[in-house]
Amino acid sequence: MQIWIQRNPDVLIGFAERTKNLVKITNEALEFLMQSGIAGLTNNAELELTRLLPSTSASKFVNTEIKECINKSSHVAKWFAKGGTVETIYSSWGVRP
Repeated sequence: MQIWIQRNPDVLIGFAERTKNLVKITNEALEFLMQSGIAGLTNNAELELTRLLPSTSASKFVNTEIKECINKSSHVAKWFAKGGTVETIYSSWGVRP
């Protein structure tokens, strides 16, 4: 991920504002996951999945936009999974505590 960001520094332009705009929907999504019993908080206040759901296949959907969203989210998830520690990922995106 860090190499990709170095090759595409323009993605950092306006990043702070774009992420601020996602706070409300992210909070609602996390609340839904926790109320549904899909995710919970550990004693260290870390988010963890408490039960796994079957993955969503893009081939189930006729709508092209939905297929694209599923495929792109899969790629992003893989990048973050291989991105290293939380600190490394935050640092790559210029996020400071």
